[in-house]
Amino acid sequence: MLLRVKVVPNEAGENTMKAPFGLKLWHKGFILIAVPLFFELLLLSFLMILLIDMEKKADRLDRSKTVVQDASQLISLYVDAANSLTGYAFKKDPKMGDQYDRDILQLTDSTRELIKVMADDPAQLLTVERLAVEGDRLIEITDAVKYSVDIKQSESLYDTQSRVMEAHALLDRLIEQLRKFVHEEQLKQLGDPDKLAKSRMLVNLAIAAGVVVSILIALTLAIIFNSGTATRLKRLMDNTARLAEQQPLYPEIGGSDELAHLDTVFHQMAETLAEASRKERAVVDNAQDVICSLDAAGTFLKVNPASLKVWGYDSKRLIGKPLMMLVSKDDAEATIAWLESVKRENTGSSFENRIVHKDRSLIYTLWSAYWSATDEAIFCVAHNITARKQLEQHKQEFVAMVSHDLRSPIGAIHNFLLLLATGNVGSLNEMGNKLSKAAERSCKRLIALINDLLDLERLEAGEMPMEFAMVSVRDVFERSVDSVGPTADSEEVILEIDGTGVEAYADGDRLVQVLVNLISNAIKYSPKGGKVSLTAECIDDQVEVRVTDQGRGIPAHLLDSVFERFQQVEMADAKKKGGTGLGLAICRAIVDQHQGTIGVSSEEGKGSTFWFRIPKAKDNRSNQV
Repeated sequence: MLLRVKVVPNEAGENTMKAPFGLKLWHKGFILIAVPLFFELLLLSFLMILLIDMEKKADRLDRSKTVVQDASQLISLYVDAANSLTGYAFKKDPKMGDQYDRDILQLTDSTRELIKVMADDPAQLLTVERLAVEGDRLIEITDAVKYSVDIKQSESLYDTQSRVMEAHALLDRLIEQLRKFVHEEQLKQLGDPDKLAKSRMLVNLAIAAGVVVSILIALTLAIIFNSGTATRLKRLMDNTARLAEQQPLYPEIGGSDELAHLDTVFHQMAETLAEASRKERAVVDNAQDVICSLDAAGTFLKVNPASLKVWGYDSKRLIGKPLMMLVSKDDAEATIAWLESVKRENTGSSFENRIVHKDRSLIYTLWSAYWSATDEAIFCVAHNITARKQLEQHKQEFVAMVSHDLRSPIGAIHNFLLLLATGNVGSLNEMGNKLSKAAERSCKRLIALINDLLDLERLEAGEMPMEFAMVSVRDVFERSVDSVGPTADSEEVILEIDGTGVEAYADGDRLVQVLVNLISNAIKYSPKGGKVSLTAECIDDQVEVRVTDQGRGIPAHLLDSVFERFQQVEMADAKKKGGTGLGLAICRAIVDQHQGTIGVSSEEGKGSTFWFRIPKAKDNRSNQV
């Protein structure tokens, strides 16, 4: 079925589907990440501000408690110091004097600590420093009292009492100010816990609200961007399914993002596939060979129009009909077996049979088939080889004619020319002898050509008898050299042999025939005094034989064609050097019968090396006779 790529509107009648905001996918991904991240950074900054403020309030509350504690301790120390001094002044108790000294020392340290705590509050620090000044004044008075008690024993009791009374008045005022200061700090403590609790609640609310808003932002962006992306992606998936089902495609989704580019490429690919399918269908429809598919039972599923021209049956009428309906009865069994082997082996296979034409004539057909397990069908190409079969038959008839009707008369003519040369049928003058010898040479060349042609035909047809056995390559070399020795001596060419001990599984006589041809060619193109080397060696499981000469070499463009029929390196070689042009073709046919390979390596002006490789051990060969 021809692949169809046709753009159709979608269900809403729209031809294009725009990308939201014209953004690329990486832009959308960046926004999906950046916007929530930016909001979370703002939330985090706000939370940091709240936490810092809450920590400040907590610090102020802790400091206020410390201030209250230190101020209360000062009140207690002032009272204790006053009591100790009073008792010492009136009772003269040394212990109370020592207690006074300790209280004054501790009072001084506590005052310094309170000043240090209030260092970051200038207003309160001023109050504390003023209280410290009055405290210092009180300590001066009490120290004077103690000093008068310790040193000036003669001082009147009235003066001591006066100083004590002044100290008590100053102490009362100082204690009153400290209590007022403590009261103010306690009032601050009453409000700070509420503020701290409100700050904590605000932090919790900010965290909860931030989480909710972040989720809403992410979901909103995802819905905005992914709604369009998902819809457009679904369009791509739908087009993919439509392409697989050979249905018309939806139009391109439009836009400038990656999905739009992918969709454009997909439509281009679909159009390319459609064009390839159209070309394929055009090739199939106009092919000269019958191209068809068969089901597992051998029934036609599809057939191209060539069946009408080749077999005489319209392709539409063949669909649903069995192939065996067309096969000659004599080939039916072999055809069934071949179809079964194609399905069983699941590989490409070739087969020849005869198809009965509609006019009852026989059409020789070469089948190439492949079984597709996926489609459960055999795909076939049937090539009409009737003309080739007729040509082969004509060639066989020609060979038979040459063998029986041409070779025998030429042989008789050759024999008659030999009799003329001996004088048994009368004497000839000088001109007659010259003409008879020229005719004899022509007959010999014609007989050699006929013999080579017949040998080559029999080799290529597989009708040349072969007797394989393990043979000594050394013996083959010696027999070949004996055959061409006189020619080598007349051309003053030296023959060298190497390869003693090498054996091969071959027909020794045919190998001699190959080597005689190769050595004869080497001698023919070697200079006077030249050397022709015969070597052999084992390479893996094969024996390689080489014939190397010192001749003029072969041009590179002729190396691939020297083994074809009637090929000469130069057109004048046939007249100057002789030969039929079939020797190397015969060599290749014989080597092919040995399941071997043959070739040549050469460089102009540096000689040539003809080589062939054949198995050195017995091997299964279907063409052995």
